Amino acid sequence: TAPTDDLIYIFGIDTGYNDADAIAVLGYSYATNKVYLVEEVVEYKQDWTDLTNYIKRLQDKYKPVKIVIDPASGGKKYGEDITKRYQINVEIAEKSRKHEFIELLNDDLRTGTFLALPQSRFQHDCGLVMWDYNTSGKREISDSFHTDIGDAVLYAWRACNHFIKRELVAAKADKNTQAYMDALEAKEAEAMER
Repeated sequence: TAPTDDLIYIFGIDTGYNDADAIAVLGYSYATNKVYLVEEVVEYKQDWTDLTNYIKRLQDKYKPVKIVIDPASGGKKYGEDITKRYQINVEIAEKSRKHEFIELLNDDLRTGTFLALPQSRFQHDCGLVMWDYNTSGKREISDSFHTDIGDAVLYAWRACNHFIKRELVAAKADKNTQAYMDALEAKEAEAMER
């Protein structure tokens, strides 16, 4: 069960129409150094207004420090539009090195550092997504099954800083400020460099 008092929330959003829109609400904790899948939404055939209204409701509930979105064919234009029109600040999802980050997320799942909701769509989909090795031995994600919520979780998880020890976070930092997030990202970059 996720703690309720000290979680820092990040949303990951994967958009689609024939594929689903998926929103993953992750919360991470410096007290436990864990990430929790707190809520997930998977909806088909929504337009941008429907999706934006869902985001706003979740934003009011969780007050995320970051919202990371893969707007698919809407691209950066949708990111700019949602910011201007609805005052929702989003970052476009970083999709480079996807295979490496899937392995790191898998490691967090194996070690219990990432905890998903029991009987969640994410948990279900994890059992269906597979690696596929082509004739040259190169590993790819099999196209036999696609998981929208899996992508949404990955986008949000990449933005979590759960691995930073509590003492590295400034004691009086307000977790809802850009300065706070900048300090965390600097520490993350330093840790990755080491």
